[in-house]
Amino acid sequence: MSPVDAPKATPVFTAGRLDTLLGKYTMYRLILLVLAALAAYSLLLNALGWLTFGLPQMLVHLVLCLGLTYASNRGLAALFHVRQHSESSLITGLLLYFLFWPSFIPLDMAGVALACVLASASKYALAWRGRHIFNPAAAGAFVTGLTGLNIATWWAATPAMLWLLVPGVLLVLYRTRKVLMAAVFLAVATLIVSAELLQAGLTLGSALWQALAQRPLLFFVGFMLTEPLTLAPRRWQQLVLAALVGVVFAVPYNFGFIANSPELALLVGNLLAFLVGQRGGLRLRFAGSRPLTPSTTEFAFEPSRPVRFVPGQYMELDLPHAKSDGKGRRRVFSLTSAPGSETVKFGVRTAEPLSAAKKVLLDLKPGDEVAATSVGGDFVLPRDPRTRSS
Repeated sequence: MSPVDAPKATPVFTAGRLDTLLGKYTMYRLILLVLAALAAYSLLLNALGWLTFGLPQMLVHLVLCLGLTYASNRGLAALFHVRQHSESSLITGLLLYFLFWPSFIPLDMAGVALACVLASASKYALAWRGRHIFNPAAAGAFVTGLTGLNIATWWAATPAMLWLLVPGVLLVLYRTRKVLMAAVFLAVATLIVSAELLQAGLTLGSALWQALAQRPLLFFVGFMLTEPLTLAPRRWQQLVLAALVGVVFAVPYNFGFIANSPELALLVGNLLAFLVGQRGGLRLRFAGSRPLTPSTTEFAFEPSRPVRFVPGQYMELDLPHAKSDGKGRRRVFSLTSAPGSETVKFGVRTAEPLSAAKKVLLDLKPGDEVAATSVGGDFVLPRDPRTRSS
């Protein structure tokens, strides 16, 4: 067979190509796009008769959630003299869209409006040193439930939504590298919920289907439990918390005005993650930079307080820029300074083409300040030197 007659190889969509594709988007941008696609899909399902909320109710509900979270966040950011993170507020609005039942009943709409404002306010009121402790959407939904105005129903847990929800969740978990964490939560929660349903007389298949298709496990783990800003810094801590949250999520309990709910389970997990992590954001004052190689630069900062980390971890910096390039304002950089040193240093690749965030770094003048939002990463040496590092 001549080379001309040889069959052409079929392109294979490898993990590397998927990484390249997803790498064009920050985690926040990807989550926003997936949630927006799910919102559009829900409107389509309603138009086809697979959802029965009513299209006017859904459209008004969507506008209410997005508009109020964006406006309240913008107002609070101006009040506290900080730059607002528009993508974060839109994500919160879309989450609340899926948490509360679309309705034209005045009290229900008032409850949704309250949840939107409380979600934005939680980023500032329930915060420590510039870092919000709780997932804003969960905090807003939980406090609103206590008032009795409205209760989160998590209606995204609808079988018809699974056709887009499952691939969307998988895409987000793959991009955020939280597949294992999600698997631990799903295993624990599904086991408990299925056991309860089996005791109620359901078959094993029906119990598993109801747990995964009619309970908000998938939506919860894909878009809320794995939120970057409220995670514990180390992988083993995240896995332990995933299991604990799975128990609190699935085990039924009722202590008067507080009963088990997904939002309460998430808030418990957020609090535990906060207690074991770098507690709160901090300000970094730019001290200077120096070239390490023709294509890399070291940036040195003086932190507003001591930074707790181990060699091999990274820090997320908030680098606002006027012209977005789609890669976002929050970027992670490897820490190259020694723990306990008076300066925090980062080694950054600065070869062309430069992202907008790296241009911000290069344009910094001594004395300029940037915000650091979190410390994390597991590329560290094992405690026992005889153990191989993974």
